[in-house]
Amino acid sequence: MRHLMLLLLVFTVSPLIAQPEPVHNLITDYINSLPAKAEVAIAYVDGENTWRYGAIVGENGPITTKNYDRLFEIGSITKTFTTSLLMKTLSLGEMELDDPIQDYIPVQMEQDSFQGRTITLKHLAMHTSGLSTGPKTVTWAYLRALIFHPQNPNRNFKAKQYYKYLEKFSLDYIPGKAWEYNNFAMALLGDILARHYNQPYEQLVKERIFAPLGMQNSCFKINENNEEQAVTGYNEKGKKTARWEMDFITAAGGINASLNDMLRYLRANMEPPKEETAFLHPGHENFDYQYTFNGGDWAMGIGWWHRLKDDPNRTIIHSGATGGFTSFLGFDKASQRGFIVLVNFAYDHPKMRTAEDLNKTYELGRGIMRLNVD
Repeated sequence: MRHLMLLLLVFTVSPLIAQPEPVHNLITDYINSLPAKAEVAIAYVDGENTWRYGAIVGENGPITTKNYDRLFEIGSITKTFTTSLLMKTLSLGEMELDDPIQDYIPVQMEQDSFQGRTITLKHLAMHTSGLSTGPKTVTWAYLRALIFHPQNPNRNFKAKQYYKYLEKFSLDYIPGKAWEYNNFAMALLGDILARHYNQPYEQLVKERIFAPLGMQNSCFKINENNEEQAVTGYNEKGKKTARWEMDFITAAGGINASLNDMLRYLRANMEPPKEETAFLHPGHENFDYQYTFNGGDWAMGIGWWHRLKDDPNRTIIHSGATGGFTSFLGFDKASQRGFIVLVNFAYDHPKMRTAEDLNKTYELGRGIMRLNVD
């Protein structure tokens, strides 16, 4: 009965065109494997056709639901919005990728270069800055959150604490010569953009990305106006968890969005650029700015991961994770295929892991994008 029910989950804007069976089977198996209380919203795009899946998992299995306007935390996919803001600023001629960050921050750094290489905006966007991924100046803020808000570890981080770190520190490596995922460096990039425009980061995203794309449901805060739209998140133990409220770290992971809004964002990135969204594309097309790793199969671009192994059909992706949500967004501009998953369980819950102990949502996204379907 459960399998028959899931066959009805598919919804397409082109009802006469069948969902590719390999895609449908992978999605169905994924939904069937989710833990009880999971809510998931999925979209698969192939050219002009879009198929959407929505399900809530009850004690007796998944139940179909059209939850396409419900709000999920998208976690680190937020970083691609931050780097898109950067590309918008570059398109206006107001900044350059190779500009030193010292030009844009309110303190004099203890060490703004290492062996002749200075930290640039490009390094922040690519996670190659050499800055610490866990500065000592934020230790007390983290401990406060651990004691008073254990489900919200990023709540107390402030820009002033990070700038205090920049006043006296040593680089971990030569900028651009190594790669290390860095939430704080991305948050710094968001703060630099906010300072440049003298506007809050959240307002910049709303005006320059949400509004042009018609992302009317997306937001940074859940309040009385959108509480009913917000999906409840569950942690690694399957318990309800508080939403991640952020300050300085917002630019690294603070967006709440719906499936329909993420579809708008996906298409704006994947399809031929329109005038109002053309600034998005240089961020994933400028291959001169990449850091290649994992044996040459992958590269980090300006905010996006690129799968190089299948070049020229290059898959561009980003995933996200918070205390109670996991997400994935990927697309291939050559084949015009894209995929989105939003789910309300932490990636480290046992039933959110594959048999090989990998992130099940991430592996689904990668698997879908690797399929060679007509």
